[in-house]
Amino acid sequence: MVGMCIMCEGASHDEVLFDIHGVIDRHGVFIQGVEIDPVEKGWAYTIGLSDGFDHPEFLIVGLPLNESGRILNVLSESVMSGKDRYRAGETLPLPQGKVGQLVQIRQVHFGRGVLANWNNYYTAIGRKVPRRALQIVEVDTRYCKCHQPHRLRLDDPSVRLR
Repeated sequence: MVGMCIMCEGASHDEVLFDIHGVIDRHGVFIQGVEIDPVEKGWAYTIGLSDGFDHPEFLIVGLPLNESGRILNVLSESVMSGKDRYRAGETLPLPQGKVGQLVQIRQVHFGRGVLANWNNYYTAIGRKVPRRALQIVEVDTRYCKCHQPHRLRLDDPSVRLR
């Protein structure tokens, strides 16, 4: 997984896209981490599942990037091996006994820069930018739906990530 930002380290926009393409070509999927700052946790998402495996991409918000990367790797491997196909509404186990729920990301979020390198990559290779993605939202099983701690959920069109 790449944490933002190799461009800050001197890579050009084209070099970033070439790197993404190389990883997808070798491994089937690229995992993009977006780090906001050392205190606030960012988000991570996959690039390659839509085009290569006809499956929605995955996105996780608010977990440490290394943990997000591990979760996205496990889910991606499961999709790429043909073992699993995931849909919105499903639950799945997360590390440390936690539970995640998959929610469909609303279309409005695709144009807000949340998945910037996803949009950049597909545009650069001349493909239609896929508009299907599932967010993995941690569910706190100690509470009912009405009393869940606040989580950024991109199935809500009013939510904005930085």
